[in-house]
Amino acid sequence: VHAALAEAARARAQRGECERVRRRLRGVQVRTLPFLFERDLGAEQLERLARELDR
Repeated sequence: VHAALAEAARARAQRGECERVRRRLRGVQVRTLPFLFERDLGAEQLERLARELDR
């Protein structure tokens, strides 16, 4: 339960940061990337993130 609560708090904080960036950069497209539950990012994970940015 502690890990889930900590993750929820972190997600809330990140959403707040995204909103702050959007407010300050009006008119600029702000993109978000999915959270990857991986210890290390390899080629496969980087390709997935690149595909998200290409959308």
